[in-house]
Amino acid sequence: MRVHVKATRTARGKFCGQLTKVTARIGYEELTVYVARKYRPGSCNYRSILDHENQHVAVFRDTMTKYAARVEHRLNRTAGRMKPVLASTANQAAKLLQNKLQRELKPLFREMDREMDHRNGKLDTAKNYRQEQARCSNW
Repeated sequence: MRVHVKATRTARGKFCGQLTKVTARIGYEELTVYVARKYRPGSCNYRSILDHENQHVAVFRDTMTKYAARVEHRLNRTAGRMKPVLASTANQAAKLLQNKLQRELKPLFREMDREMDHRNGKLDTAKNYRQEQARCSNW
């Protein structure tokens, strides 16, 4: 998240900071999945591990997609209601405003994390691991 702030010096030498714009991105452009070197690319074990990890990637992407509009809505609503702040420097004013935005988003991100943890937990069960290991004979 990046905030853009109009900071004006007051008569007493402080800065009055007003939020003018917020740019934010959620998620990652690219996710890299690593498989231990001891599993040769193309081997049954490698494919099994990669398939499993790609299921976690799908959970992450699905959750980001599900929450993106809610994050955007909360960010826009919060930014629209923010009052100016008084700070010692223009940078400090920007930091104060950014911190306020992050505090408002934190509960939503916690909810998103709980959902991802729950969904990932369904993938990381003993039963699923046994099924994945049964795919290959040489673990």
